[in-house]
Amino acid sequence: MEIRSNTTGLAEGLSTQSDVDGREHCVVAIVGTYHADPSGQLHLAPEQQPPTMRDVHHGDPARTSVAMEHDFALRKPATDVIVVGRAVAPNGELVTDLPVRLEVDGRVSDAAGDGYAFKEQALLLARLLREPKPSLPLLLPATCLGDMGVAAGLCGVVLATEAIACRQAPGPRTICFAGNTEGERAALVLTAPTNPRT
Repeated sequence: MEIRSNTTGLAEGLSTQSDVDGREHCVVAIVGTYHADPSGQLHLAPEQQPPTMRDVHHGDPARTSVAMEHDFALRKPATDVIVVGRAVAPNGELVTDLPVRLEVDGRVSDAAGDGYAFKEQALLLARLLREPKPSLPLLLPATCLGDMGVAAGLCGVVLATEAIACRQAPGPRTICFAGNTEGERAALVLTAPTNPRT
């Protein structure tokens, strides 16, 4: 087996994985490496890191946690985002730990009545919010457009983009969710430009 063409500009890899019945499946992984500039903007790195073939630990695998899971899971219903960075210590003091977080001001979900999508929103609040937030509004396109099936995710992104452009969003960052009935999910964070249109 081989990958004959990859037009993404990202690194690719190929592996075989067995399911619970012992059947082997061909698994393709596409991995992107980005650099963040001082303003927080992401840029495609000139050198792309290849997909990870096995779990990478922080140290001894028997005694430390996983730093990066391998990329060739037979089924991966979500997107992995791994942030690797360095910090400059104030006053030359040693820094051994640096808390990081993803901040968002609003949510858009493709939920259209199914319980799992709403449970996902509850899990988001539990995992994302490290400190109380007065409000994290949830926009449901299905309430005004109905159940749009595969178009729901794209419609949510369009609504969130328009809300940011018209200054009607709750803040500069909105996280959008989309998925299918097989359990595969995706998330996208939209950020308002530093110089929005007037």
